[in-house]
Amino acid sequence: MTVTPEQIRDALPAFESQAGTESSPLWQPEPFVCPIVARLVESFLIWEASVTRARRSLEIIANEIVDLNELRVCLPTEMIGIVGVRYPRSRERCERIRIGLNTIFDRENCLELCNLAELSKRDSRAYFDSLPGMVPYVSARIVLLEFGGHAFPVDSRVQSHLRSIGCESTSEGALAGKIERIFRAGELAPLHSALEQALDNPPSPSSEKASAKSGSHLK
Repeated sequence: MTVTPEQIRDALPAFESQAGTESSPLWQPEPFVCPIVARLVESFLIWEASVTRARRSLEIIANEIVDLNELRVCLPTEMIGIVGVRYPRSRERCERIRIGLNTIFDRENCLELCNLAELSKRDSRAYFDSLPGMVPYVSARIVLLEFGGHAFPVDSRVQSHLRSIGCESTSEGALAGKIERIFRAGELAPLHSALEQALDNPPSPSSEKASAKSGSHLK
């Protein structure tokens, strides 16, 4: 049976509390003068990791570098030294961040993307998708949170969690498309925020057993 939006909402207690709220960047010190570029770095750090890990790494970055331009010119090994070798997919992640920042700089002659506000949401998504090293989760998250676009970020963590509450799919892209079809545009940001909370605060084994015994899981 196909899972419904109501079932997904009910399985994410934080969903209702997120309605109507804005998702501010995890951390935006003065050097991060462009919130869109800051969101790009933040989203790459959350992708296939977690909000908690990303927040800790952003705090370390703030203490280790002067501004985003310094992060841009860091060698991958230097960036790995900042975020930590134990960070999931650390080399791949750092290489993607570095090439993304450098491509933006080459295109714009600076790390500033406020001009994208003049573009349509579709063209803004196309801009980020065209960046070398980009992944769909990151481009969708930027467009959703910075431009209010109808996009939903899905990586393997999100896919696994949605599958656990009954939302089947054949791929991350197919699942993103399904969510974008069954939820209204204004619901996607609170849904994403609720999912991030759920992924950062998974239920304990004892609560999962209690849920299974009560028959509250979706089928």
